[in-house]
Amino acid sequence: MAWYGWFGLGWIVWLKVVRLGAAYGIVPAGLDVWVGRWFTPLVWWGYVLFADAWVSARTNRSWLRHHRIEFVFMVVTSNLCWLVFEGYNLLLRNWEYHGLSPHWWEDWAGRFIAYATIFPGVFLSASLFAVLFRVSPSDRAVPTSRTWRRISLAVGILFLVYPLLFPNPYLFAPVWLGFIFLLDPINEQLGGRSLAAELKAGNYARTVLITAGGYLCGFLWEYWNTWADARWVYHLPYPTWFRIFEMPVLGFLGFGPFALECYVMYEFLRRLPRATGWRRQLSPELVFAPAGGN
Repeated sequence: MAWYGWFGLGWIVWLKVVRLGAAYGIVPAGLDVWVGRWFTPLVWWGYVLFADAWVSARTNRSWLRHHRIEFVFMVVTSNLCWLVFEGYNLLLRNWEYHGLSPHWWEDWAGRFIAYATIFPGVFLSASLFAVLFRVSPSDRAVPTSRTWRRISLAVGILFLVYPLLFPNPYLFAPVWLGFIFLLDPINEQLGGRSLAAELKAGNYARTVLITAGGYLCGFLWEYWNTWADARWVYHLPYPTWFRIFEMPVLGFLGFGPFALECYVMYEFLRRLPRATGWRRQLSPELVFAPAGGN
């Protein structure tokens, strides 16, 4: 494994040692305050470094080593897409943040660094499962019908517009599905990968791997959130007596669809430049590296 993978793993361990050491009074308070406030973005970058190096050691495919331009593009689009969900949350009020910096510049720097890890975290987690279970996503697909594409677009628009017109905390569930229905048929029209077209061909690997990656990320998001001073807290309308860390179990089920949304949003954005003609398509790499890649 490349050196930066060991660094990322060591970085995660060091952050947790600082937090544990502070509880026993053996770490300077100033250091713990800084680590506690920045814990989430710092620990996730450690995970991204480790996961990329681990996958690269087994597939010889790496964003950080071989496709840095696309990685930068992914970081930027990860921020932009998550801000869309933050916009919905302004109306639906499903979560709020506690313990953020009182300085706006530090607050937004932390947000940018943290939001930048969402797409890489999800896709690299899918890569981990692809390598561990020796599953190589295939591009085998059967074109969907025009009728299906129209229905999918209509459902996507309904799921995304209705919560804006009639805000209700119960309506975040359609938001976690809306972009899948809206963008997947558009991706197919743009010549990109369509999850529906792959499922129609009996090709389930990509959908299953991305969904699994979403649940792994969901577990880590909630687990590491409990270690941070700057954290999110949920306000959900349904029963919350059983939780996975901070997240009620019913809400936790949404991490799989959310990962699929990340995929279709990123596939759309990476195809859009080619469709508009202002630049060539980005790297032809799979969104996550398959096992045995060269």
